[in-house]
Amino acid sequence: MEDAERDVVTVGAGFSRAVHAAFPVMSELPGLIAPKLRASFSTEALVAELRRGSGGVGDATGTDSGTKTVEGVDFEAWLSRVADDQPHLSNWENLERRALYARSATAIREVLLEAERRAFTSGERGVGLTS
Repeated sequence: MEDAERDVVTVGAGFSRAVHAAFPVMSELPGLIAPKLRASFSTEALVAELRRGSGGVGDATGTDSGTKTVEGVDFEAWLSRVADDQPHLSNWENLERRALYARSATAIREVLLEAERRAFTSGERGVGLTS
């Protein structure tokens, strides 16, 4: 098994620039992972939605639920829709969505590894961290 298949990435509370300015916040992830995603026939609309919604990276707004959206895309909800089987879809369509979810998780991992590399090589401290 490859190392990438054993990694676990948890995104949620505490995932922020507090660690280092190189780390993206949740609202920036769609714009960072969308270019890395390849769509299949049944997932073209999902990837296009993410790409359209990531046009204003950094312009996050809060919603009633407290999640962040970028240009109308709730990234956490998008990930859930992609990961969970939908009863109105065929088995192959749900499998393609799961594959898109796996590619999305890999893209998130790549973004975080790059941020980590920049953080370790910059010598700077995170936002809000003091000596």
